Amino acid sequence: MDYTDAQGTKRYGYYGAYTRNPYWVAQNFDNRAKTDRVLGAVTIGWKPNSNWNIFNRAGADITSDRFYQKTPKYFFQPFDAFYGAGTASSQNQSLAGGYFEQTVNTTTFYNDLIASYSKKLSEDVTFDGMLGANASATTSNSLAANIDPTTNGLVIPGYYNFGNAVSPVTVTNSLSQIRSVALYGSAKLGYKNQLFLEITARNDKNSTLNPYTNSFFYPSASGSWIFTETFKEKMVNSRLSYGKVRASWASVGNGAPNAYLTNPAAFATTTSSTSFGSVKFPFNTVPAFSLGNTIANQLRPARSLSSEVGVELGFFKDRIFFEATYYKSYTYDQIISVPTAPSSGFTSRTINLGDVANKGLEMALRFTPVHTKSGFKWDVNATYTRNRNEVLSLADGVSRVTIGGFSGMEIAAAVGKPFGAFYAIDNQTDANGYTIVDPNSGLPKPTTNSVYKGSYQPRFMASLGTNLSYKGFSLNVLFDTKQGGVFFSRTKDIMEFVGTSANTGNRDEQIFPNSVYLDANGNSVANTTKYTPYDYYTSVAPNGTHVLDASYIKLREASLGYTLPAKLMKKTGFSSAKVSLFGNNLFIWTSKENKYADPEVNTGGNSDEQGLDFSARPSLRNYGISLKVTF
Repeated sequence: MDYTDAQGTKRYGYYGAYTRNPYWVAQNFDNRAKTDRVLGAVTIGWKPNSNWNIFNRAGADITSDRFYQKTPKYFFQPFDAFYGAGTASSQNQSLAGGYFEQTVNTTTFYNDLIASYSKKLSEDVTFDGMLGANASATTSNSLAANIDPTTNGLVIPGYYNFGNAVSPVTVTNSLSQIRSVALYGSAKLGYKNQLFLEITARNDKNSTLNPYTNSFFYPSASGSWIFTETFKEKMVNSRLSYGKVRASWASVGNGAPNAYLTNPAAFATTTSSTSFGSVKFPFNTVPAFSLGNTIANQLRPARSLSSEVGVELGFFKDRIFFEATYYKSYTYDQIISVPTAPSSGFTSRTINLGDVANKGLEMALRFTPVHTKSGFKWDVNATYTRNRNEVLSLADGVSRVTIGGFSGMEIAAAVGKPFGAFYAIDNQTDANGYTIVDPNSGLPKPTTNSVYKGSYQPRFMASLGTNLSYKGFSLNVLFDTKQGGVFFSRTKDIMEFVGTSANTGNRDEQIFPNSVYLDANGNSVANTTKYTPYDYYTSVAPNGTHVLDASYIKLREASLGYTLPAKLMKKTGFSSAKVSLFGNNLFIWTSKENKYADPEVNTGGNSDEQGLDFSARPSLRNYGISLKVTF
């Protein structure tokens, strides 16, 4: 793209008829974000006697974010004559250009008043108690202006200014305020530094919920036993140096993630679209406004109940340390936004979705195989997490609720399935898993309805890291992995459509692999009819074929550092200094069927719509140098 021929006509088409030159895109499409942040807190304490400690902490978090987006104005004609280059029917590519700018100022004030009490009740029994109160207030102001490249446009190409708009600029401003207050407390008893019992309680009041249900109480209890303290006289020569068992139960409550979900108070200037074009108001001094697109609901707090048991074991003076936890949790009234029928006048509604259960196992191992007197040390650490997730019930007794996706592919919460289940139209298969094709064309037949393709929940996650250190030098390497789960790759879809995928390397007519057709009696018969890959990948391949195994192994990070000697630091006035070379996201190994995208790439952002690669940019390697200095 941006090639000008001898006649002065700008052409495109070197990277495919449906895509733009990625280098041209990187050079001309500009997205930037700038952030300024100030954090501060003041603490005042009072200690009336040796048992009491009272303090008040007040602080603020002030953030200013600015976002800029430039979209170029262009008109290109195709280079390839197949697409009608130089003719009136040519598939030209054009864009009116646009510019977007937004400023978001967010201020959070908080205050914590905490009183703690500690006393030795007897020679063997200790007591620690705490009472606290918290109040927080968050205010967010946003001002945005937009020259939309689809409904507006730039007059002069390359001039990104709001005075350079074809029609009136869209301007929006918003104000969001959230308040919360909480009272909490805890009591902890200890016996001979080996038995511990702790009870906590908290009550929150949150402005994001229905006023009649915005106050919610949740307690917890936990106990532990350090059995190596109980039997320490018998374990003097034991290889087991530390042993602890623990158990806990907790109830946790949460408010809605955003303000005004129970009362959408948003008004915006609107655009009236017709078959003859769009009218943007005000039109001839006549204004028009539209309500927000989210239906108001009287939300209850989200709640969860969890319990767990665990063990911690240290061997050979903690040269080997092992920790394991088994847990169960039950979440109900989870707050989530879901699509709704446009005929209602809205596009989404925020509801208390339903009940979700989790249970799983977490393990961690820390091992020091080498530690010499000369200072050389080798540490190895590993983790393993396995979680089982299931949606138990949904609001209003429905069996499935859409939480994301697009036409032909749905990410859903479905009863009996893990949260984040993928449903999509797929190729039909027989009882033996062979693909059913049309006996006349040899093309696979799509399913009538969407079918379950898996969930973005992995079977397990794990990591393996190592650290080597010697006389100020240190080398750290960390691998991690997710195994199981699926994700949808629009990248695969597009690559197959334009013929750049590994699957489309053979363009000749061929028999679809492992395919059959059904005879008059419904029996499977080996297929011998060839199909045309072009027909399949451009118009037949359903979205279910783009749901891929999300397994991966990553070299997550590696770093090489050096800590300057303490003798040298005494002359500088600093306590310590360390310089490091580091790299993140260095290498990835994916499943055999995924040759297209990093499974961690996600278009849904920080939402429940996970596992969606909608032509997202590839993930990046990061390299850097760091200097850490302490005073």
